[in-house]
Order: sequence, then C-alpha cells, then structure tokens
Amino acid sequence: VNLQQTSEEAADAMRRLKLEIPVALDRDGKTAAAYGASSIPYTVVVGADGKVARVFIGSSPRLGEQLRKAIDVLLSSEAPAANE
Repeated sequence: VNLQQTSEEAADAMRRLKLEIPVALDRDGKTAAAYGASSIPYTVVVGADGKVARVFIGSSPRLGEQLRKAIDVLLSSEAPAANE
C-alpha cells in the first residue's frame, strides 16, 4: 500500500524501482494508522486468514529475501495437508 501519494507518483516509483506488483493507494493515511505504521517503509505481510503474519520496519539489503521467506512460510502453513 502506497501512503499518501497520487497514482501517478506511485506508478513512477514502481517504474524507478523496477517492480511489477499491484499497489493500493492509502491517500488519507487510514490504512497506515490501522496497521500502526510508524515509519516508511513499513511492510506488513498478511495471511489468507487476514491476520498480520510479519511486520518489517525500515529497509535492508536482505528485505527481499526476508519477505520471500515470510511468504513461503505462510504458503506452506496454509496449504492443505496431503490427506485433506
């Protein structure tokens, strides 16, 4: 979710960062407030159940790797068992 920017500003940032992912706009800051975002970037990984699974505050060179791991853990824990 992009915080308090126009769709054009968000699209420019995505092009600059060479990212091709969907981006929702939080123009009034209500979503950031609901998740307690205290800094930017503030990355929230939400599971299929709608619950917050992980929060990453700030950025680091390993953020991509950490996000992939958090998502992989969620996907493996949410997958139905072989006998279901």
